[in-house]
Amino acid sequence: MTPPSLLIHAGLLSLCAAVLSNAQAAPEPGDLWEDTVEMEMSGLPAGMAQRAQTHRRCSPRQMETPPMADQSGRCEMFDLRRSADGMAWKMRCEGNVSGAGEIRYEGRDRYRGAWTVDAGGRTMAMKMSGQRVGECDASEARRQLAAMKQQAAQAQHQLADAHAIQCKSAVDTLMAPSLRADSPLGCEPKYKAEFCRKLQSPDGFAIVAGRPAATVAGLPSGDLKEGAELCGANAEEISARICGNAEQQEALDVLAAGCVSRGYARALVVRECAGRSFSSPPAEKYRQFCASAASQDTTLAGASRARSVPTAAPASPQQEVIDKGRQLLKGLFGR
Repeated sequence: MTPPSLLIHAGLLSLCAAVLSNAQAAPEPGDLWEDTVEMEMSGLPAGMAQRAQTHRRCSPRQMETPPMADQSGRCEMFDLRRSADGMAWKMRCEGNVSGAGEIRYEGRDRYRGAWTVDAGGRTMAMKMSGQRVGECDASEARRQLAAMKQQAAQAQHQLADAHAIQCKSAVDTLMAPSLRADSPLGCEPKYKAEFCRKLQSPDGFAIVAGRPAATVAGLPSGDLKEGAELCGANAEEISARICGNAEQQEALDVLAAGCVSRGYARALVVRECAGRSFSSPPAEKYRQFCASAASQDTTLAGASRARSVPTAAPASPQQEVIDKGRQLLKGLFGR
């Protein structure tokens, strides 16, 4: 049997839960407003102003925020000043957006106002008006607003995760444009630091050394020079250091990736690759290197192709006599 004290305790908990539930569900008297906004943007031809847009919202009886206030959480309203006949405010948002606005009430049921927003050097001027069209439950509006803000926060978090994946991919593939300050990804500084460390390593050099420079202005190529500029480094100095060390250590993978085309490992190419052909290939250790070197060095490639083409053996004196005899007979008999 359950002790009476536990029953009393459980009953009190149930009562408290019921009270809290009723308190949360209790409606809060609010006003249903119909807001209309008409927007104009500087730089647009005459007659291109957007059509007026109208929507409804539920507001507490005492209006706490300006009409048409941002609900995504990306903007901050500040310097809010209320008076008996209206309110004025300033605004700053993500993406270098700012603005200010003011409304004046016309009795209890109407208002008129204006709002100016500057976004990236372009100014948007908005005319606003509103009228009260009924009553509503302001508590429900608050819950909906809280849910919208939560969804916006989740979407922002997912976007940040997606950007982080792209930033990491830019490091893995050594593609500099994604990590620049003007990239929309907004990669954290740690990604650029990792990119620059990797770019100046033998493994990173091997990734970018063979990429050709961009041929179209503004179109990224991911070549060594582009990466070095992001890091404030010199591409030639990176090549000299890495290729010089690779030449001393006979690091064939690094040399084959792009050092031969930069004039390194010439003695090694002559020693192990020059004069080789299908019938006399390079040593197993150097075969892949020689193939890569030939693709980078057109002189070596041409010489290799010339050496690999079989030439006809010179005809013997007896064969020459026979051939001349055949030609003579063909001339006498016409066939």
